[in-house]
Amino acid sequence: MAKPNLVVFDFDGTLYPFRPYDSEQTLVLSHAKTKGPLFRLRARLFVRADQRGAFNNPQFYKRYEKMIRDVDPVLLEKTAGDLAALLGKEDVQAIRDLTEIADLAILSLGTENLAELFLEELGLRDEFFLIKAKRIHWKKNKAYLQVNIGEAEGKRANLEALRETYENIVAIGDGPTDIPMLRAADLGLLLIWGAESSPHPFELHASLPSACERAKEFLTS
Repeated sequence: MAKPNLVVFDFDGTLYPFRPYDSEQTLVLSHAKTKGPLFRLRARLFVRADQRGAFNNPQFYKRYEKMIRDVDPVLLEKTAGDLAALLGKEDVQAIRDLTEIADLAILSLGTENLAELFLEELGLRDEFFLIKAKRIHWKKNKAYLQVNIGEAEGKRANLEALRETYENIVAIGDGPTDIPMLRAADLGLLLIWGAESSPHPFELHASLPSACERAKEFLTS
């Protein structure tokens, strides 16, 4: 039975810090290490362009799918493990403590497989009842994408759809694509690892334990 409270997280940049790449950029660059020099160059250019914000979402999805066409599940596991290593015991415990009072979900523009494997590595997979983003599938050993959330507004719409089930919703994100979701929540928190200021008009937290503690405080007040 669902708890009366829900905490929704973004994935990339929220549940782990960028250092310096997000999960999809990391996957592409790791995959490129197994390929020839031309592919490695294309991968570096793709990541640089993505970091500059050169792609809209449909353009990114098309190029990302092409870059990971022959990636295998083993590399996804390794990538997720590398990301999970960025968190400490206090980060993991902060997430686990939230389950005492709230159900947990991820609404993201990232990759569901990577988020799931990341949580499995941390021993947290069973703590999240919903992970919705875009999913990598394989057909005849070729990877392709199924986009389940393709735009920032999709995060908001999915959060709103959960209001029939939950009395109180806290959303935690790290940047512009999370703004609609943060606005739609009863409390929207901005988590920017190590930051002291932000241009966005939301309560800012610099660590995962800080954001999780604030969520608990709000939901128990």
